[in-house]
Amino acid sequence: MFFYHANFNVKDLNAAVAFYRDVLGLKQVDYFNVGDGALELVFMGDERGMMLELTCAHRECPETEFYVPQEKLAIPAEKMPFHIAFYSHDYANDLAKHRAMGLVVDEEPHASVYFIRDPEGYLVEIGDGALYDNIAKQTQ
Repeated sequence: MFFYHANFNVKDLNAAVAFYRDVLGLKQVDYFNVGDGALELVFMGDERGMMLELTCAHRECPETEFYVPQEKLAIPAEKMPFHIAFYSHDYANDLAKHRAMGLVVDEEPHASVYFIRDPEGYLVEIGDGALYDNIAKQTQ
């Protein structure tokens, strides 16, 4: 078994795709239109095959009951008690770039991580890639 993808429900699919492409370097892997335009799904992936599914429910979708428009969710994205994490191959430059873009909302230099928010308000952790190498060795 292996981890395949995580999902974020978004209001503005174009803004979310642009953010994950332009800010974090993900590539659009796939696109689905479900229920005559009621639901759009975009899969964004990295070079290791990990993917983030961005789902935009424009209205209730009879084909699936578990996707609802973002504005109908009980908790707005910026209040969600979770985050996703990326490890950077060029941590210092990415941190400088994200600071210059005004995206950094929290820094934890002692742990070599910082946090940004996507256009919907979801929290995204950026860590030093050297940390990933150490964790990967421990899981092998």
